[in-house]
Amino acid sequence: MNQIIEHTPSKGSSGNSPKTDKIVRVFFVLMILFAICIIGVGAYSIIKNKQKEETIATNTPSKANISVEKGDENIVVTIEHDKVISEVIYNWDTGREKTEKGNGESSMTFNIPVIAGEHELNIKVVDIDNQETTYSETISSDSGEDKMNPTIDMKIVTVEENGENIKKLQITATDETAIDFVTYRWNEEEEQRVDVSEEGEKTIEFNIDILRGQNDLVIIAVDKNGNRATVTKPFSAVTKPDVKIVVTEDKKAVDITCTHENGLKSIDISVNDQQYIVEIEEGQKDATVPIPLEDGNNKVVVKAVSVDDTETTAEEEISNETVTEDEINIDIRKNEENEEAAIAIITTSGSVREIRLNVNDLDYQVPISEDIPGGLNFDIPISDGNNVITLTVITANGTEKTETKELSR
Repeated sequence: MNQIIEHTPSKGSSGNSPKTDKIVRVFFVLMILFAICIIGVGAYSIIKNKQKEETIATNTPSKANISVEKGDENIVVTIEHDKVISEVIYNWDTGREKTEKGNGESSMTFNIPVIAGEHELNIKVVDIDNQETTYSETISSDSGEDKMNPTIDMKIVTVEENGENIKKLQITATDETAIDFVTYRWNEEEEQRVDVSEEGEKTIEFNIDILRGQNDLVIIAVDKNGNRATVTKPFSAVTKPDVKIVVTEDKKAVDITCTHENGLKSIDISVNDQQYIVEIEEGQKDATVPIPLEDGNNKVVVKAVSVDDTETTAEEEISNETVTEDEINIDIRKNEENEEAAIAIITTSGSVREIRLNVNDLDYQVPISEDIPGGLNFDIPISDGNNVITLTVITANGTEKTETKELSR
């Protein structure tokens, strides 16, 4: 008869006990939980970074796409955006602005009538977040409407008439298509008209006389399509006196000349703070006053006032160095050693630069290659009978002396 014997391993055997198996299982579960936590943290960081990038991208203002297509009569403007378009503002050449309201969409298309000539089209798109997109383009067209008025420019120019320089008012009227005519008038005088010289001209330019004093000037420019521009302005046509300071050749004085087309009221002159009184008669338009200079430096100040109460002040520094004349002695006598010649003995405190010789109305050249200090002697040929000898000596600083002597042979 067989027996079944139950065997229970002892604690010292090599097999795992139930307690050990339990510890292993707990440790394994903890490792799995830790790994899940690591993966969760990593996934959370990735999701947060992606959300941050999307937020940054969303907060960066986007621009609208603006396209312009020119036709014969209209310009087609097409706008595409990733946001709702609030409005579109446009103008020609920084002129009056016009507005196209959005329709709650992120795209829109509208027409702008073509304007004849060359003009700059400016477009500004404003989205729902109040962000702006701008666009500019210069568009040229021979067709289309002429809605632009001419422009009028004025400036004072100087022109020569009958040998005199006269100030005139130059008027320039310009149109982008074709100018027709320009009219002008002073105050309530009769209107004057100036037409283009040739058809299709875009500019008219002409000069007009300036009325003195305070006057009102009205200028009207009209183009071929009837567009017109008008300029009305008070015009004060007063000029300042002219003042000229000219030093005389010897540098001992200045000639001061003051002029004004309407007349002079007063002239004040000072040289090194010394005042000079100038008498001006009523209606006098010009005056020239000689004023002596002092030795050394001179500060000349001139103030001229016109009858229109305009004034000009001129200042000039003038150096007047005093030149001391050289002493020159000329001795013309017979040459005791040569009866056919006279002798000239010249002595000077400076240097001889030039000698001019005339014998019996005939001029002779006395060659001098360089300045001769102190003087010199030389023979002068003479003829039989009476001889008239004239000798002129000029030194390096410009001192000049002439001596005439009659000698018989």
